[in-house]
Amino acid sequence: MCGAWWWSFPGFPTCRSRKMKTCWILLFMHGFGSRKKNGKTNWWKIMHDILMQPDVHEERTLWVPLGGNNEDTIGGNSHAIIHEWVDENGEGHRQVVLVDAGNLFGRGGKHSEFLPVLDPFLTRREDEGKEFSPTHLHASAIFITHAHEDHIAALQHYINRGFKLPPIYCSKLTSQYVMDDLEELISDPDQWPEIHVMEPGERVQLGKFTTRAVPVSHSVSQSFAYQVKTPGSNLLFTGDFKIDQDLLLGPMTDLGMLAEIGREGVDAVMMDSTRADVPGFTMTEHAVRETFRRIMKQNPDKRFITAVMGRNTERVAGLVKVAAEMGRQIVHEGPALKKTLYLCKRAGIDLRSLHPDVKIHDGKSQLARKLAPSQMAGMITGTQAEINAALDLASRGDHRRLRLDPKTDILIISASLIPGNEARVHKLVADLRAQGFIVIVSRDEDVASSGHPAAEDCKLTAKTTNARMVIPVHGSIAHRTAQCRNMAEIGVPSLMVGNGNIVCFGGPQGTRIIGHRPHGLIGVQEKRVGYNSPDKNDPNAPKVQYAYEMIMQKPKPLAQPKPPAPKPPQPRYAPKDDPALL
Repeated sequence: MCGAWWWSFPGFPTCRSRKMKTCWILLFMHGFGSRKKNGKTNWWKIMHDILMQPDVHEERTLWVPLGGNNEDTIGGNSHAIIHEWVDENGEGHRQVVLVDAGNLFGRGGKHSEFLPVLDPFLTRREDEGKEFSPTHLHASAIFITHAHEDHIAALQHYINRGFKLPPIYCSKLTSQYVMDDLEELISDPDQWPEIHVMEPGERVQLGKFTTRAVPVSHSVSQSFAYQVKTPGSNLLFTGDFKIDQDLLLGPMTDLGMLAEIGREGVDAVMMDSTRADVPGFTMTEHAVRETFRRIMKQNPDKRFITAVMGRNTERVAGLVKVAAEMGRQIVHEGPALKKTLYLCKRAGIDLRSLHPDVKIHDGKSQLARKLAPSQMAGMITGTQAEINAALDLASRGDHRRLRLDPKTDILIISASLIPGNEARVHKLVADLRAQGFIVIVSRDEDVASSGHPAAEDCKLTAKTTNARMVIPVHGSIAHRTAQCRNMAEIGVPSLMVGNGNIVCFGGPQGTRIIGHRPHGLIGVQEKRVGYNSPDKNDPNAPKVQYAYEMIMQKPKPLAQPKPPAPKPPQPRYAPKDDPALL
């Protein structure tokens, strides 16, 4: 397997005969025995060394999806963009930037989460200050699209594993979430990377790379797509987005900026494909707010308990605004929501500015307990039936403060189902309904809008950017295959790319896969050390330690979509042929 990979790697030394190539393979294999760690072969060190071996012979831009283009799951999103060139002295150079560094949640078992393998692109702290070859692969920067964990949660773990991260670029709200994650695990701020806040439309010049922050609509505010330009290539990474022009916090997807980028000529758009198999446009947040408003008007004496995702700042803002308009006060339960309200405030987002009558209370406050059912709107965590989240505890009668009553309460689960959680959520809803509760979910009413683009959002984005090619990312094989079908319908070429594939842009052959690199995941195992106290603020509460395990994966060949059929030539319009003029 490894020999086959070396053979196909784009920088493999040019050899005139098969015998010479075999000699190169034997030379590489001869060095394996010396690369040991704790008495075992350190395969990732070998991969790191081999990646740096090939010479640079020409100027080109490469892209490697390190995670996110999974077989049947969503998460672990990260991309490496590599630019190679030869200077006037004939010396080869490489420069790398990364886009996102997220996690993939575990599905039971010993690993709580998984991380993409970024080791070849980062510097260990003990190597800081050393001189490296100009063709070294260490990243110059990490650009973060938004604040969801499947795009940022790997950062803290790589610092914990002993790496020095390059500077991070992101929006102000995203920076607050990044710093909050770092505070939880990395107590020494000296180990933190530099964090630079970008404004919508801002460009950052780093060596051969020019990166532009493009505002896009998403469930968490201040999300960015990134235009990444190098000499000879112009790429667009959409991140998670949708075409929604009615957000309360925003900023919203800037179609004008996307059209401007399109006029420059986009070689490829790496497009979010999570809902590419859903027809039409994604529902707007305005439609969700209207549903909240209607249900509250129809049930003025009921208490509303709405479960929302902790980082869905746009849904939180919508619920706060509608509650104030209906004369209700918000009472929130769950640490994730408390954190979101705090980080929004730290980022300069004032939810009280949405309406003059906005009032927000922590569920612990005495005032919250005195409110009548008709005066309050509860906002709680637990949309995915997470164990010990507020909704889960309240449904079992185990919550300290929130006591549910089927006579007075209407429960709303305002979130889309995350793949893998369906059975757990359906069981929770069934149990609540069996207790006599009215439970409203997204299949009953328009109480949830996804943060991802449906088929028509994707087509509109491809047309607006005038994309020469769309490469589906952020989705399973089924999602990405659906995205290819969407592009075929509008005559835009597409390319199926898996984790570890190496894509080259430009040149007479155009955008193409030229090889693959060994890839895998890092399994994260939590170990709790200390007295088992239920109170996290207790100094004797158990402290979490993490163990990391490398898991190799073999890239699998993907079926490529058929090229779109050429459009038939349109007949020239001649006024004399128009029957209306005859």
